[in-house]
Amino acid sequence: MSKRLYLAQSTQWLSRSIAVILFMIAPGLLGSVLDKRMGTRVLTPIGFLIGMLLGTTALVVLAKHMSPPARGRPLPTDDEPSEPRDPDISRQVEEGLRRKKVR
Repeated sequence: MSKRLYLAQSTQWLSRSIAVILFMIAPGLLGSVLDKRMGTRVLTPIGFLIGMLLGTTALVVLAKHMSPPARGRPLPTDDEPSEPRDPDISRQVEEGLRRKKVR
């Protein structure tokens, strides 16, 4: 990997991380400022809860955007049993379970 590409990717990740941190902290800080102006104590915790929700949503969107494709195959669902890569594995597992029952 060239140094230029490495620096470009590092800068992208840094900017994404800072954006997620701002999503998490900014609503709480805004709630704190509003609490001081209005003389209340409710908006700061509400702001930080909203910030956690926004930050988590941003992380999920980022992870979905950055995850690699499944190479053209659909991902298995809970309804479909996944096939073992080695057909002998299922037989070996069954034999191992039988041995445990015998002991």
